[in-house]
Amino acid sequence: MLTDNIEINGTGDGIVIKRNNIILDGDGHIITGSGFEAGVRSEYNSNVTIRNTTIRNFTVGIYLYQSSNNHLLGNNIAMCSSSITLYYSSSNILLGNSIANSGRGIELFYSNSNTLLGNSIANSYVGINFGSSIENSIYQNNFIKNDIQVNLVDSSANIWDDGYPSGGNYWSDYTGVDQCWGPNQNQTGSDGIGDTSRSIDPSNVDHYPLMNPWPSPRITVRVAVILGGPGCIPPPVGGVIVEASPEIYTNKVILLAVVMASIAWASIKLKRLEVAER
Repeated sequence: MLTDNIEINGTGDGIVIKRNNIILDGDGHIITGSGFEAGVRSEYNSNVTIRNTTIRNFTVGIYLYQSSNNHLLGNNIAMCSSSITLYYSSSNILLGNSIANSGRGIELFYSNSNTLLGNSIANSYVGINFGSSIENSIYQNNFIKNDIQVNLVDSSANIWDDGYPSGGNYWSDYTGVDQCWGPNQNQTGSDGIGDTSRSIDPSNVDHYPLMNPWPSPRITVRVAVILGGPGCIPPPVGGVIVEASPEIYTNKVILLAVVMASIAWASIKLKRLEVAER
């Protein structure tokens, strides 16, 4: 875990990871460069986690080369030529990263089967740039006011949505409307998903573009449950309050998650459901 900011005066990298099974937690600290090299560089590594790190003013914010099964989580990157670059790197997860004011947001070259989920890329020249990269999953990301939202070269058959009702991505330049709901978007009523797909090219299509940036702040669900049953260890008095993020369409609430617990109770009984608009 970083305990202070790092400032690079010159052409060196900020941090170089040289081993597998490493967790780099920036703890919100800032790695600042002089416009050269990489803020964090990881080559030939696996099972590395880079999280909660703020990176500014490098050629590349985070650079992975021939590295697979790594996690880039909740990093904040800006003012880089390329904020995140993967080269010959597959089966990585990029989750919840915030990217802004860069030349290119996320770049993949010869990199397959990666998952890009819940990232925001804003006010950059190119949001996502793929070269010879296939079978990557890109959904529930925000593409906001980038000059070129996506640039693809020899990168067919990537997946740009998670089906219905989970949805695809938010595109600030999407001009469709939301008047229908359902997997085929042919039932009257809105659901927060555009009624027409957002085509990038014939092989790369977001079938369920989001009408609002992810995550939607519209509602909170609080569920009170009573845990327990015959022969069970007695549950906590009054049950447990669980907060879950729902998707809404046609005035119905779909609970995406209710209880995640390490103790297996004999039964779960719904006691109360409250929905509050925010």
